[in-house]
Amino acid sequence: MKGGKLLAFISFLILILIFYFKFKTFFVFIFLLFLAGISRMYNHIFWLPQLGFELYSTATIITALLYGPFLGFIMGNLSQLLAYALSGKIKYYTYLGMIGWGIIGIIVGLTRNFNFNITHLGIFFVFIYDIITLPLFIMSGARITSALFHFVTHQLLSIIIFLNIRDSES
Repeated sequence: MKGGKLLAFISFLILILIFYFKFKTFFVFIFLLFLAGISRMYNHIFWLPQLGFELYSTATIITALLYGPFLGFIMGNLSQLLAYALSGKIKYYTYLGMIGWGIIGIIVGLTRNFNFNITHLGIFFVFIYDIITLPLFIMSGARITSALFHFVTHQLLSIIIFLNIRDSES
């Protein structure tokens, strides 16, 4: 019985490798979507303030740069929706974020042939998104302190992530 489980596990790993090499774009897209989706689950499991610690912005920018505006748009929408659905917090700002990240996915995807630095693009577009949505969140009823706390933590995380992506490119 033990050998059968090992054989099944090895077969499963081989299938994943075959799937990866045969359908690399789909595999990478689903993997980034999965990471983006679970990145806000801390908000459901623990009571925490509205932290800006998430991976849907990173997943959207990376997907748009790798695969273009269409998949960037899809990732921007799906990752935001999945992240908030899994965290149990679908509210008005989920839809604002879906629209915002979808648009950013298109714009970043259109810039992919210009060889812009991913660090600069990532930090810039997260900043633009936050600057545009911060007043929208406050006007729609979010507490100012919560909105500002989210803004600051989101900026810090994006700087850390995109600086490290740059370092890994070298």
